[in-house]
Amino acid sequence: MKATPYITFLGLLFTVIASCFADTVNTQPSLQPSTLDLTVEQKRNLRVSLLEQMIAKYEQQQVFEQMRQYINEKSEELEKDEIAELPQDLIRETLERTRAVYEKVQPFVGNQFKKNYNPEDIEAKINRFAWLKGPAFLILKIKEKHKIALSFFYLPENEELKRNFLHDAVQYSYPEVLNVPENETWFQSMNGVMERLGYKFFKVDKYIEQKDASQ
Repeated sequence: MKATPYITFLGLLFTVIASCFADTVNTQPSLQPSTLDLTVEQKRNLRVSLLEQMIAKYEQQQVFEQMRQYINEKSEELEKDEIAELPQDLIRETLERTRAVYEKVQPFVGNQFKKNYNPEDIEAKINRFAWLKGPAFLILKIKEKHKIALSFFYLPENEELKRNFLHDAVQYSYPEVLNVPENETWFQSMNGVMERLGYKFFKVDKYIEQKDASQ
């Protein structure tokens, strides 16, 4: 019985996070993209495919080789132990663990939330519950090594790479949204949301500022 409050807290935490990332109640979204009607299982399978395509693309472009050098330099600068994981594994874990929350909370959420794709609404609700970031990252096992890896995309010299990565991250998070010209405005808006959340929740500016100061 002693574990009951903790279990209740987890249920509440998961419910709130799920509603933050994708759903809201009684909203009038002003920006609705063209989407496919996919089941949870279809979305899960599509995410697996999209993630592998993303990893393969960055491997071909030798992005992860550059990221490995950056991670090693950053670990030494921060006087941290060497990060053994491959950069592609860190990026894969970051995306998978962040998005795994929604599936975990289905028993708590049910059908009470209505899908809302309005980027402004999504960002506002996430910011409303920003105080849950600590417990959420703890449960998801998102650690500093994941934050360091993500900060690579935010380096000033990687502006174009960051735009591409954010687009890929949005597509991974919302596989049902069609990647077509008529949805370009939506993707651009969501890219901005993702970029700001990187600064707010992953504190990527902390690592970038340290790099700039050392130059």
